[in-house]
Amino acid sequence: MKQDLIQLGFSSNEADVYLAMIDLGETGAGEIIKKTSLHRNIVYETLDKLIAKKLVTKVTKKNVAQFLLNDPDRILDEQKHKLELASKLVPSLINKANIKQEIVIYEGLEGFQTFSMNYIQRMAENATLYVLGAVGDLWFELMGSQHRKFEKIRLNKKITFKMVEYHQSEMDKAISDAGRLYSVRVIPQNLENPANVLIWDDHIALQTLIEPYSVIEIKNAALAKSYLNYFNLLWKQGQDI
Repeated sequence: MKQDLIQLGFSSNEADVYLAMIDLGETGAGEIIKKTSLHRNIVYETLDKLIAKKLVTKVTKKNVAQFLLNDPDRILDEQKHKLELASKLVPSLINKANIKQEIVIYEGLEGFQTFSMNYIQRMAENATLYVLGAVGDLWFELMGSQHRKFEKIRLNKKITFKMVEYHQSEMDKAISDAGRLYSVRVIPQNLENPANVLIWDDHIALQTLIEPYSVIEIKNAALAKSYLNYFNLLWKQGQDI
């Protein structure tokens, strides 16, 4: 539990004092010193910091200082405040940093599944994912038990899949017929299709769907626009399934 508090921003001393007070309840500094074995100056300094964070309250009874914990929900409130602050700050930092390209590589079947869950969670509601060379049934096989969780997120966020395939997939046809935000066209080709390209927002992902499995995700607006133009060209040539 101490390490969890540290990950939430507590110092080591703050975590020790806070956990001691969980056990002691309303107490004096002397009892906290005994329980934590920390120097008295460190305990008083730490109590002041916890009071400043509104996690602890100091009261005086018969001229003796007593300390008691406030509702631990204060920790959650503080984390929410930090998240709100970060949500406002990060877009400004990104603009100032002028980051034009990022590349992330995922390897192995687990890496493929991790990438798939990551991008669907990051995509905005009502967005569209474009797939060049969709592999149909193979994708469902590779996702395994993660597929249902993926689809639940996709449908809740109303994310549409718009795909160009070289071979008609029975699974994709069934989903498309069910109206589950799938739009598929086929360009019949007698080609093996061990890889495909995903396009969304200012990202593309190059997926290798045979062993060794890998995904290269690239954040590059110009590159994404170029691939989307290519997708639209093939889309016009495709046939609805």
